[in-house]
Amino acid sequence: MSRRRVGSRDGSKALGPETPATRPPGRPKSEPAADGTRGSDSHGATGDRAAGAGLPPSRAPRLSEGDAGNSGSGGFWPGEFERGLGDPSVPGPQLACLGCLGIARHLAVLLVRGRADRSRAETIQLVVDRLVEIGVPELIRRVLFEMERLPVVDIHPLEVMARLVDARHDLLSDVAWGEVILNKRALLDQVFRVGEVIDVWVPLNAKLKAFAIEGGGGAPGYCFAPGPPARYTLELESPGVFDLLVRAEIRKKHYLDRASVRVDRESA
Repeated sequence: MSRRRVGSRDGSKALGPETPATRPPGRPKSEPAADGTRGSDSHGATGDRAAGAGLPPSRAPRLSEGDAGNSGSGGFWPGEFERGLGDPSVPGPQLACLGCLGIARHLAVLLVRGRADRSRAETIQLVVDRLVEIGVPELIRRVLFEMERLPVVDIHPLEVMARLVDARHDLLSDVAWGEVILNKRALLDQVFRVGEVIDVWVPLNAKLKAFAIEGGGGAPGYCFAPGPPARYTLELESPGVFDLLVRAEIRKKHYLDRASVRVDRESA
């Protein structure tokens, strides 16, 4: 498997592939990412309507031109802000007409916009509330998986998924908490150095699907990559205590798990 790109604390990733239906007018086809890779559609969620296409003009919220140039857009196209994606006033039933990709983009932008006047916990709860209002388990599942492929500025979709599993497990019945990180006790008991390679052990039959450093704030810089069988490697470039959040697929069921690591400065 190829080495994953260096990310920030929130686990941000590049946009996945574009289609003629989802590419804004005048925008060229996706260029390769800085690390030479392109996004891949691992969940097969294609063919959804272009974001914003499902809202009639009279009902679609609009943002100001100032919002379109928001420096906190985290790589979202300005047109997505102009179309009103991320408006916290749009209820779940109205979002449902956007289709999987449209909902995912709306909620991903909401995770960015919501931080302007809300705490992280309040923003996560707002997105969870919209998903609960949609109320269709299969659609909610696809939306959350699609959100993992979109840019992340502060709050990772895994944090939303974890909150939803705790609050309404009936809406994500095939996602549960489980033993994915097998050496979590050893990770917590040890103090690592900045830049040291940290081994994360997982079951041999586990397919790790998503990873995030939970809690936001700061940007330590990290590299999380596949290692030998049943192991992944993690390198952190800043000191601190970091909470890891992962999602893995084991026998066609998805499991979430957490672990903490402590990183100290390098010796002088």
